[in-house]
Amino acid sequence: MSPATPTPAGTRLAALAPTLLLTSGLPATGKSWFARRAADCLGAELHQSDVLRRELFGSSAEKERRDRYDQGRYAPDAKQRIYDALLARARAALSGGRSAVIDGSFVQQAWRAPFRALAAELGARFCCVRLSADEDLIRRRLARRALDPEEASEANFEVYLRLREQQESLDDLPPGERLELDSAAFDSELGQGAAARGLEQALARLADRLEAQTPRRG
Repeated sequence: MSPATPTPAGTRLAALAPTLLLTSGLPATGKSWFARRAADCLGAELHQSDVLRRELFGSSAEKERRDRYDQGRYAPDAKQRIYDALLARARAALSGGRSAVIDGSFVQQAWRAPFRALAAELGARFCCVRLSADEDLIRRRLARRALDPEEASEANFEVYLRLREQQESLDDLPPGERLELDSAAFDSELGQGAAARGLEQALARLADRLEAQTPRRG
């Protein structure tokens, strides 16, 4: 999707600044892919936890990054540092009247709550989009990503399983501030035309959520 050729859903989203959008989900559920498309439509700044982790801590050896879940750059204090930095970047964007898309796992309520509070404080629209996909598709995506030297995410299937154990529902959020999407509906395996139609439908559902909101400060 290109800003030069806006779709109906893209046109609707472009009019909704400032918006704070979180993309949430397990590894290989399509959250980063969707985050990039949503950011394009919203005209938003995009900040991604995987990219920020490398900025803050650097890259790591293959064995280290695959075998040491919840240690090193993935230890709780390191995760807190990343989410704090993402929150600061979201604040800077919204304070300037710009939208922000924050791409991370956000599997637990404790990680989401400060971002929702920030949107309320600054009078921005807010939505958390939870992406999912069936396990067979997850495995295929992870296999492809392992061969891509440009891929920022370092998660493998073991990390997927560990995060799945930790993932909490989005019931902490009102229905109008959450959206759950099956990314198989716009996966590239469907072919370009079908994937584009699926993405447009997903973006239209997001626009529905955001347009229904009346942002208030405080």
